[in-house]
Amino acid sequence: VLVCLPQPDAFNPCEDILGTDGLRACSWLVAIFATLGNGFQLIVLANSRRNSLMYRVLMSNLAVANFFMGIYLGMIATADACTYGEYQNHARAWQFGTGCNAAGFLSILSTELAVYTLTIITLERYYTIVHPLKNDMHLSIKQVGTLMTCGWLFALTLATLPLVGISSYQKVAVCLPFDVGNPVSTAYVTFLLITNGIAFLSVLFCYARMYCSLGGARCSSAARVEGRVAKRMALLVLSNFSCWFPIALFGLIAIYGNPVINVPSSKFLLVFIYPINAFTNPYLYALGTKHFQLDVLDLIKRFGFCQRRID
Repeated sequence: VLVCLPQPDAFNPCEDILGTDGLRACSWLVAIFATLGNGFQLIVLANSRRNSLMYRVLMSNLAVANFFMGIYLGMIATADACTYGEYQNHARAWQFGTGCNAAGFLSILSTELAVYTLTIITLERYYTIVHPLKNDMHLSIKQVGTLMTCGWLFALTLATLPLVGISSYQKVAVCLPFDVGNPVSTAYVTFLLITNGIAFLSVLFCYARMYCSLGGARCSSAARVEGRVAKRMALLVLSNFSCWFPIALFGLIAIYGNPVINVPSSKFLLVFIYPINAFTNPYLYALGTKHFQLDVLDLIKRFGFCQRRID
């Protein structure tokens, strides 16, 4: 009988990395499609001639963030496959090795970059729709470039801190920084969760204002166009935050109170719900935008597979 010490809790399970065959299969599915889908989206965006440069920059950053999440989940699924049935013999080598640190780094970099990018996307839509005549409030491509540079520095900093002793990627088998053994580490994890929660509430507020603004301008053709764009982006943004918000909520409860979910449920949240948007984002984007579909046809034509003219 395998005995684990200390006793397993909601974020430090004793069983195998993924535990169940269902979660194992879902992890491989999400990892493969997230990597392929976001990689393909990056290629299409790089060759796009229809979308604005600002739009391509923002969506490309989101695709890069989601691509990193696919790599993270692929690393976890691979480690699970390599230690299947005997994880207890490999736990120390995996959790204290380079692989777990690299996986955790990619996970936090991906999450924080995605949250930041989605917030910038929301703000860009907000100022365009709610304040259409105030050009000084609209984001320029130079401002977006500066904001995204700051976003990368912010995400890289947060992803690096567990590597230098502020929290740790070695605490749990899925390599997330849930070490809260000292006040500094607790503050770090709390900052991550609260920051994502605040971003979620800010996005909700912005889309509520956009909805009210568009509701008062139903006769304007420009408003209808902006409304369609806003609805597509709302689907993308809100679907992401609807997955991250429960993680933040349950995480804060687990840190400062008693966990309200058990080990299998927390593992399902962390390994499946947490990264699932990296899988769904490129498909939501592709299915929801005609420009993307036409860009794909242009790309196919450019490689000589389709010679018919695309109007």
